[in-house]
Amino acid sequence: MPAEVNETASENILIPNVPLMDYIIPRLREGLKTWPEDKEWIVDIPSGRSIKLSEVEPNAYKIASALTRLGIKHGEFVYFVTYELAQFFQIQIALYLLGVPLRGCHPTDKIENFIKQINEVKAKFIIVDNESIENVREALKSIDFPVQLISVGAEQIPETVHFCQLLKDDGSAFPNNVKINAERDVAVVINTSGSTGDPKGVVHTHKSILAGVLNLRNRMGIEYSMMEFNTNYGVISNGMLLHNLCHGVTTYHFTKFVKENLIENLLKYKPRGIIMYPHIAAWLAKQKEELNLIRQLDFLRVMLVGGWVIDIPTADTLCESLPNTHIAPIYGMSEAFAVAITDMRDGIQEKINRIVNGGKEYIATGRPLPNVQVKIVDFKTHEEVSPGVRGELLLKTPSAMAGYLSVLGKEHNRISFTKDNWLCTGDMAFVDNKGCIYIMERLSMVYKHLIHFVSPSEVESLLLEHPDVVEAGVIALPDPQVESMALGFVVKRPGSKCTETELVKFVADKAPFFKQLHKGVRFMDALPIGLGGKVDRMALKRMAMEQIH
Repeated sequence: MPAEVNETASENILIPNVPLMDYIIPRLREGLKTWPEDKEWIVDIPSGRSIKLSEVEPNAYKIASALTRLGIKHGEFVYFVTYELAQFFQIQIALYLLGVPLRGCHPTDKIENFIKQINEVKAKFIIVDNESIENVREALKSIDFPVQLISVGAEQIPETVHFCQLLKDDGSAFPNNVKINAERDVAVVINTSGSTGDPKGVVHTHKSILAGVLNLRNRMGIEYSMMEFNTNYGVISNGMLLHNLCHGVTTYHFTKFVKENLIENLLKYKPRGIIMYPHIAAWLAKQKEELNLIRQLDFLRVMLVGGWVIDIPTADTLCESLPNTHIAPIYGMSEAFAVAITDMRDGIQEKINRIVNGGKEYIATGRPLPNVQVKIVDFKTHEEVSPGVRGELLLKTPSAMAGYLSVLGKEHNRISFTKDNWLCTGDMAFVDNKGCIYIMERLSMVYKHLIHFVSPSEVESLLLEHPDVVEAGVIALPDPQVESMALGFVVKRPGSKCTETELVKFVADKAPFFKQLHKGVRFMDALPIGLGGKVDRMALKRMAMEQIH
């Protein structure tokens, strides 16, 4: 029977059917009446380059004018390969004004992916920096149409147009007759993380991005400043930076994130909020002295944990260590921006909400954001199930993608949508009677041991309960007798002398036989991290399979 869910989301928000900047710019102007004159919008760490909130609009019109002189036209794609955020996102605002869509890629991605993606969108303009230029130039040898390079960073790269040159324009070439269809015109193509296969190009329109921005309004609990270390082509930067532009929140961005530098920069910039992946949160929870210092300085009010589910020991340790900081799981995806967040209207929580389901405790990801409808459907029948019953999470929201990028000029691929336009997330989850969502695992990652289905996240959570385990990743290897056996990858605390035997027994003492590490544990200096910043389980599995063969 259908789920009887109460309070599934707060009030819906009207999403105006206007080009993105027709909403953002007026909100920026209004905010500038009260924000400090020199308040920064983006600070790029460690370069220190920044863009002030007061500079964004005038800069955008100058840059848009300069880009128009270069020949950039409404509807034609610009591609980018850069670590930079401050200068780059200033250009992105100008491109939004022009109705010019963007697509980007990580600077360390394969050259053949650059070639493929540039050809897919027929990008005649590419934004680069001094770390990506050589690989982009190598890729351009296989492109059969002319491309103009635009550079960002400290200084101009030869044979490129630099950011500072764009700023010298007087703005007179800005085209005032650009007509942007908010529902149909593509604003950005976001690459998926590739955690379960080859990355796909997620197509977002002006309206879907604006819906993603508005859904976050008054729900993140972050005021004044925040810190993040996400890719500049991802869903977090495209949604959160525009939200912060509307609300006067300074964003401190790690150009290249190294977790060992996190504490130093937290103490330097003292942001009011931070967003991080669960594996970083698990590492941070083990840094007792540093957490105590953050607690004493008392600057951090909100810690958003997204990208996947935070494990219970980590969540409880952070809540206990930082009693004045709201630890808030947030769930979203490239295909739909933010979907759910822990409710922060009831003050600081002693523990994050959790529930027991099937004999195991699960942590709440949060309630759906405004305009987000969710339902859980049976894996086989696809019928909606009752609260507490696990199934696949489906959702409807105006922030959902138009589809995956297909051939340029053709209809977008909507393979992830049902016939009645529900977006299939590929995530196993359940909801409770109050409408809270509990994410369990990616369906593609669940493995079978005899007749039992097992979530790798559950086994990782058990490993992380050991005081000497800083990071953990679990994958399943094929076995002819029982179908699959789990293998654990572990990063130990420096100086730890714990052994494989000890960790295997530690898990065995806490879990039924089908959730144990039958293939043992391997120790690593660091877990492999994908281009999107998450633990790369596919890479772990490849490493294990290579050693077997």
